[in-house]
Amino acid sequence: MGHALYDRKRGSNVDIKSLFFAPDPNRLLGEMRKSYTNLKKLGSGAFGSVYKAQCRLTAEWRAIKKLPLSDVEDDMAFVYAELEAMIHLHHPNVVKFYEHFEEESAIFLVTELCDGGDFSELNHGIDDPQEVKLLIRDVVKALAYCHDHGVAHRDLKFENCLIKESIRDYRVGKVIDFGLSAIRARARLNPIGAAMARSLSFARSSWKPRSTAVSAGPSRFSQAPAGLHAPCAPRTSRSIGAAVMASGAFKMLGTRRLGRIVRTAGEVRQTSGAAPGLRARDLTDPTTALHQRYHDGTLQYTMDNMEWVEQKGFSKDDHLSDEQKGSLRAQARVRLERWPRLLEEDMQRVQHCERQSFCPWPGGFALGDPGENVFVISLARRPEKRQRVLQQLEENQLNATLVNAIDGDGILYQQDVEALGARILPGYDAGFSNHNMPYTTGEVGCFLSHYAVWHHMVEQNISTALILEDDFDVQEDFRERLGSYLAEVEGLDWNLMYVGRSPMENDVSKVSEHVVQPGYTLWTVGYILRLDAAKQLLETHAEQHMIPLDDFFSVSMGCGMDGQYNERAVEWSAQIPPIMRGLAFNPPLVMPYVGSMFKSDTAMLRPGTRYVQDLPPHGDDVVSPDPRSRGLAPANAREASVHFPASAGSRRALMPKEWREALETLDAIYATAAR
Repeated sequence: MGHALYDRKRGSNVDIKSLFFAPDPNRLLGEMRKSYTNLKKLGSGAFGSVYKAQCRLTAEWRAIKKLPLSDVEDDMAFVYAELEAMIHLHHPNVVKFYEHFEEESAIFLVTELCDGGDFSELNHGIDDPQEVKLLIRDVVKALAYCHDHGVAHRDLKFENCLIKESIRDYRVGKVIDFGLSAIRARARLNPIGAAMARSLSFARSSWKPRSTAVSAGPSRFSQAPAGLHAPCAPRTSRSIGAAVMASGAFKMLGTRRLGRIVRTAGEVRQTSGAAPGLRARDLTDPTTALHQRYHDGTLQYTMDNMEWVEQKGFSKDDHLSDEQKGSLRAQARVRLERWPRLLEEDMQRVQHCERQSFCPWPGGFALGDPGENVFVISLARRPEKRQRVLQQLEENQLNATLVNAIDGDGILYQQDVEALGARILPGYDAGFSNHNMPYTTGEVGCFLSHYAVWHHMVEQNISTALILEDDFDVQEDFRERLGSYLAEVEGLDWNLMYVGRSPMENDVSKVSEHVVQPGYTLWTVGYILRLDAAKQLLETHAEQHMIPLDDFFSVSMGCGMDGQYNERAVEWSAQIPPIMRGLAFNPPLVMPYVGSMFKSDTAMLRPGTRYVQDLPPHGDDVVSPDPRSRGLAPANAREASVHFPASAGSRRALMPKEWREALETLDAIYATAAR
């Protein structure tokens, strides 16, 4: 069988095995046993055994499928098919893939652990017909999603439909085992993606989704509990899909909902608009309408400041003297050495209300309410932005922790990045056609700043956090709408919620009135992150696969695989783990304020913002990581909870020294201009 991909740069074929199973020098033989402990065998199948194991880093229990090479060397196509499908499928009802390991004698696939048995449990142990309907609906939703993304399972049976016990006291159905799946080539895939989709010879035959997926193939509903026999008619060879349609399981039951399942002309599918595809300009869409308003405002701002824009005043940092620039750069170097841990000197607490909750009702925090855990990433070099942040927090009576950002201007050598253990994604080069430039020091600073907050979440066991950048502009009734929108997706399995975004593709589906499953999305101006995502970002060493952070999130969600917006998304997805399960508010509740793009280190090039590849490889004063910044042990210092008085001067007295100096510099500039 042929498993070759076409390498655009070399003009030659690359073995697909080298793409999926290329040895990583950082993952030596036996690394799986170093990463996981307490292995307990759960069972065996045609191609290997399944174990329950505990991740040493996060203490989570996961499932590990061991495939001895001696057993599968004649059937490697099935291994490739399963891994390829799991990498590219991202859905709450498809078993989640974490990582893989290869050793001399076996391949290990690590997935989430589904500890509730398989669908044979429908015959005993689950007596509630309504719950059975929901579980079966979960499977059909997964299959509809697979078909929308060009994958037919072809081996659906009760043993491949697992049950996961939810922390919210209900069960979720999950589809596993894609070893026999067929993967359809999409017409608009880039050469690498198209070759990948065609790589399995058994996928070259005519791909007919209705033959297996939505009808649920050979699975029979004859094993259902007695309570379902009447609505589904007598026990016959009817498929799960037909039985579920007859039983009415597709009615929206309770609060578990992800999109709207409909049946048209005998076909079950999930409504999703024109997904993915490049974003259509539809001003009836709330997100598009809001973006149009801000776009018009930016045009007006540009016209009002035309001379400053034409002279590229935004690139000169004219508000700072050379001495001040040098001082800030030195401070940036010291801040860099403290990465990734957030120490006391890196955070400042702003308190405007006694107790902050966006979902002030019982169980609200389980919905993803960040509560007191609001973090604002802010550059000391941008005091005017920080002052605006303080104003926004005060006007909206929001509590937050200001985080002193990693300043890309502090990165002087390529070895600085290496000394921190970070790395740009190998082969990133000049990005892709819609972001055609090498990786900048500003983009490094952005990625590492967000990573520091993720690290803090894991270190302090913060279940959910709202992470904002210092150019955010909150929308009307922010607090109330945030809680209301989160309540709309109660029970859904997400770990990333875009609170602000710039969509490049059409939404994949409408989840609820104000929440969508997004396509390829830009901006990290505001998002809610759950702890399991933070843990996985650390565990999978996201800092060693750096691309622009918004692109990283989109690729990690499995977006952009048709290559229309990012022709390299498929290529990058081979190295960026598919760990993000993203949803988005529609419309966004935060946007960048008008004119902020001109003061962005990632949107605009400045003299201090350089391409990493153009930096000197090394120097005499390469950063030396602060010993306090290493590891995940609890930090010694806790965040100070300060109730800010009304006086601006009193507020400044409580700020870190470098922040006060930056604001005092800004005041001096304004005073000089006034004279």
